[in-house]
Amino acid sequence: MKILIALPTGHEEGIHHQVVGTLCQILLRNKEHEINTYVSAMRGIGEHRNVIVKEFLKGDYDFLLMIDNDNPPPANVLDLVALDKEVIGLPTPINMNYIKGLNDIYWNVFKNDYPIKEAGQGLQEVEMVGSGVMLIRRDVLEKIKHPFTTIRNSEDLRIVGTDAAFCQRCKEHDVKIWTHWDFKCRHFKTIDLLTLT
Repeated sequence: MKILIALPTGHEEGIHHQVVGTLCQILLRNKEHEINTYVSAMRGIGEHRNVIVKEFLKGDYDFLLMIDNDNPPPANVLDLVALDKEVIGLPTPINMNYIKGLNDIYWNVFKNDYPIKEAGQGLQEVEMVGSGVMLIRRDVLEKIKHPFTTIRNSEDLRIVGTDAAFCQRCKEHDVKIWTHWDFKCRHFKTIDLLTLT
């Protein structure tokens, strides 16, 4: 398979050293796929991801693997390619302190529009998952135009973020979304610890 590994990096802190280390491990242990890397540096995460998709579609790649700058996956992440799923977003711990009453650690896997607290097992179909580390098959990106564009209301206020908008568009195109609990990711954040008390 031909795979593009893309790192969106629009933050002042750059790429976390654990992400760099994991990327090196992925590239060194790969024996079966043709891999190219693409590092994008711009503001606006939706635009960022859409630019990556545009770059991906210029080539003859089979899969796009996006890895956020603070979100290292397990080094064996490319084992997921063999499953040949349309979209696999990897489970990542997140702090939802921007939603009142959710000042704790959750998973970026959502049910009924809320993140779940308990991890699942193995490969699991889900309704929505974050895109911090996401493997997407080419045919998905060929049929969904501007997949990571936020959804805004008539007042031009964002009502659906990039991850949820992508998952919503997948559902509209009958694309199944998966996560795999054997591939939990790390997530490096600076947070106010008082929010966790």
